[in-house]
Amino acid sequence: MLQVSNFCVLGVGWCRKHVSACVNPRFVAYGKNITSNILESVKYEGHDAAAVMLDIMLVLITLHLLLSFVIVINPVSQSFEEFLSIPQGFGVKRYPLRTAIMCFILGIGELIPTFGPILSLIGGSTITALTFVFPCLFYLRIERNIPLHIKVFLYELIAVGIFGGVASNYSAINDIRKVFS
Repeated sequence: MLQVSNFCVLGVGWCRKHVSACVNPRFVAYGKNITSNILESVKYEGHDAAAVMLDIMLVLITLHLLLSFVIVINPVSQSFEEFLSIPQGFGVKRYPLRTAIMCFILGIGELIPTFGPILSLIGGSTITALTFVFPCLFYLRIERNIPLHIKVFLYELIAVGIFGGVASNYSAINDIRKVFS
């Protein structure tokens, strides 16, 4: 058990080191002028080389998103196909479902033009549940002999997670409402 916890501490420390190496220089350079899209914060002020680099970054990010979208959407499509008993092989029955899924995604994208509120809503609902609530609940359900102080701590974490998730979702829903008003 001690060896696993040491690896966990080392892993978190390693990730923190690398994230800090990426984030801290940008914060020092841009300060409070950073927007949710970091590429909008980059000012090239008429330099041709900087404009070309920004265009190259945009092309690479677009290429990355297009290629990764296929990998991300395929399991979702296959899950719906399995739920609706559509055969897995190549066939005509798959096209209407996948077209409907793409139209739904396109509709959401057109309905809410800024991605920040959607990201806040997804983060507020899933991240808090996956990091605070579910691990504690599952541990309480699996482990039988938990000391009282650990149970109290786990229930406190669950309460903090639920409170944070509700507050985050409330804020995200208000931001989405502001988009429509």
